[in-house]
Amino acid sequence: MKKQDIAEINIWWKFGKEFDNYDNTMKLLKKKPIVFHRDEIELLPGNIYIIRGPRQVGKTVWIKQTIKKLLDENINQKSIFYLSCDSLTGKTRKELNNEIRFFIDNVGMDKKPLYIFLDEITSVTDWNIELKTLVDSGLTENCVIVVTGSNPWEIKYRKERLPGRGVEGNEKLFFPLLFRDFVLQLKILPSWLGNENVNLIASLNKFYKEAENFIPANIENKDNVISCLRNILPYQKELSFLFQIYLRTGGIPESINSYCFNKYHSEKKEEKIDTRVYEQFINVVLGDLAKMVRNEGSLREVIDVVAGQQGNKYSFTNIVEKMSNQPDHKTVTTYTELLKETLLTRTFYSYGFNKMKNRPKADKKIYFYDPFLFYSVRGWLSGKEGYEVCSDTIMNDEILSNLIEGIIGHHIAATNEKLPMQDMITFLWLYYDKSREIDFLYKKKDDKFIGLEVKYQNNVSLRDMSIIDKINEYYLISKDTFELNNISIIPVHLFLFLLQKSDGHI
Repeated sequence: MKKQDIAEINIWWKFGKEFDNYDNTMKLLKKKPIVFHRDEIELLPGNIYIIRGPRQVGKTVWIKQTIKKLLDENINQKSIFYLSCDSLTGKTRKELNNEIRFFIDNVGMDKKPLYIFLDEITSVTDWNIELKTLVDSGLTENCVIVVTGSNPWEIKYRKERLPGRGVEGNEKLFFPLLFRDFVLQLKILPSWLGNENVNLIASLNKFYKEAENFIPANIENKDNVISCLRNILPYQKELSFLFQIYLRTGGIPESINSYCFNKYHSEKKEEKIDTRVYEQFINVVLGDLAKMVRNEGSLREVIDVVAGQQGNKYSFTNIVEKMSNQPDHKTVTTYTELLKETLLTRTFYSYGFNKMKNRPKADKKIYFYDPFLFYSVRGWLSGKEGYEVCSDTIMNDEILSNLIEGIIGHHIAATNEKLPMQDMITFLWLYYDKSREIDFLYKKKDDKFIGLEVKYQNNVSLRDMSIIDKINEYYLISKDTFELNNISIIPVHLFLFLLQKSDGHI
C-alpha cells in the first residue's frame, strides 16, 4: 500500500477532530436517519482487544466513533492508526508488518500511548504471529491494539496462540443490536409518525422520557425481574409496537434505517426494506462463508435444511436424510459448526440431569442469531425478495413462533455470555425427555435452574408449562398474556426489554 494512501485513510492526521467531515465512513454515517452507538470499552496500553462479530453489524463504524471520542478527549491525532486489512494487496504478514512499522517509526514516534486499530484482521494470513512478533519485540509496550474480524472461528483459533500478550479478558462479542439497545436508540421515531398516530406519539414520547430510568433486570434474581416488570408494565403497548418493528428489521443498523425511513419518514410511506440491504449482506457474509468450504452445493443444502429446521429438534442424521446428495456426517457436522462459528446461527444442546451436563450426541436445536439474517438467507435460498420472506414469516404462525424462540434464546445467552470462560454451553441448553420438553434451561451461578418456555400465541396458561422437579423457577414467555404468579407469564416484548446483557458484549 502506498504511504500516501495510508495518510488518506488516517485522515485525522491532517484534520484532527474535524476528520468526520472528510472520512468516508463518517460522512455516510451522517446521512443516516438514525446513528447507532455501542458500548465503549476502556483502552489501556499494553493490551490487545479482540472484537468478534459478523459483517454488517457496525464494527467499522464503532472504530471510527471510538477514534472520534479519543480525539475529542485531546489524544494526539498522530498517535492513532487505522488499517482496513481487506485493503492489503497480498494480505500477508509482511504487508501488515510494513504498515504498522511505518506508523510507529514515522508518524507515531515519541508519542505515547499509541492506538492501533486493525479492521478485518482475519483477512491476513497468520496475523496472530505478526502481532506476537511485534509484542515480543517490545514495539507495542506503549500501544493499545484493537483488532476486529468477521471470521470469528479464525479469530478464536488464532487468538488462542497469543497467550500472555494482553489478550486475556479483552475479547468482546459484537452482535446485531439486542432489543433493549434497539429500543433505546429509536428516540427519533415519534417525530416521524404522522398526525393519525397522535396518541401513539404522545405515549412514545412519555416512554422515552422515562426509558433511561428503566434499569435492566438480572435474570438470576426473580424479585428483581418482577420489580423491573412492574416498572415497565404501563408501556406494554409502546414496547409491543417497537417489537413489531424489530421483528422486521432485526438488529442490523442498515436494515433498521431502511425500514424506519421508508415506513415512517419518506413521502410514499412504504413498508419495506430496500433490496440492496439484503443483497449486500448475502454478497459479503455468504461470500466469506463460501471461501471456507470445498463444496458450495453441500453448504447451500445444509443452510437450506437448517433454515427449515429452525426451532425443531434435529440430529446430524436428520440433516443428511433431507439432503439430495447424502453427504457424509463429517461434512454436515463441519458445515453446521461453520454456521455457528461464523455467528450466523446458535446451536442449543440438550441437558441431562442424570450426569448433570449437556448431551452433545442428543438432538439439538439451531436458530439464526437475528431475524434479518434469517430473512436474508431464506430469500437467497428461495429467490424471493428479503422483505417478502419477512412478510410471509410474520403471517405463518409456526415459523414466526420458531423465529421468536431463537430471538429469546439469543437474548438469554447474551445475559451471561463472556468469552472465553462463559460460553453459552456452560449455562444454557434445551431440555427434553420422553414426555416433556422445555425450550430453554438456564443454570444460575448458585447451580439452580430456570426453565423458560416460549408460547407466542393468543391464549397462554400455566398448563403450557412442563414442570420438572429439578427446575427451581419458571418463566412462560407469551405473545401478550401477563400474569405474575409462582410461574410468571410475561409478554415477549417486556421480557426482552428488561434483560441485562453481560459486559462480554459491546
